[in-house]
Amino acid sequence: MPEKKKRKDDIRARLRSARADMSATRTEKRRADASIVAFAAAYVRGLKNPSPHVAAYCPLPEEPGYDYLLTALASQAASILLPIAMPSGALEWAPYRGQSDLESGTLGIWQPTGPRHGNEALARCDAIFLPALAIDANGNRLGKGAGYYDRALAGIKGHVPVIALVYDHELIDELPSNEFDIPVDSAITPAGFHDLQA
Repeated sequence: MPEKKKRKDDIRARLRSARADMSATRTEKRRADASIVAFAAAYVRGLKNPSPHVAAYCPLPEEPGYDYLLTALASQAASILLPIAMPSGALEWAPYRGQSDLESGTLGIWQPTGPRHGNEALARCDAIFLPALAIDANGNRLGKGAGYYDRALAGIKGHVPVIALVYDHELIDELPSNEFDIPVDSAITPAGFHDLQA
């Protein structure tokens, strides 16, 4: 196993364990999630476009923003695109139209049932919110290892701000990265908004 991949896998295992511990103490997680979601909603509210369009994701129970994120973003954005994981390893995007419009997808992640769009739809967004296990000071993002979001971001024409949502302990000094990893512009943690030097 190449050294970078092993280091990434070791970091993933450690961070997943920390998230599981945090999920066991629900009060701490709910407080952290509420803070992250409030900062994300404030970011959308502060965008120059008075009717902003954003891309986001439907958080899993252990991820930041579970139960809160989509409701908060929907209160501030004109539209939200959510990803649909395809068997090919690509993401497609569909509009979020409320919780009742979601179905369980191939990876067990809730996804919208509406009309689908390719990654070109991301170029029309005012901001993109991504999940991550960790972010470093240079904007390098550690995901779950499948590369879905890196491939999606690589296909965007023009610049759209990309913001990762992580817990405070997941904002770290340095992560191993390779040429396929697409850095994010900023991170939101319970402590606030962090501009990164990508």
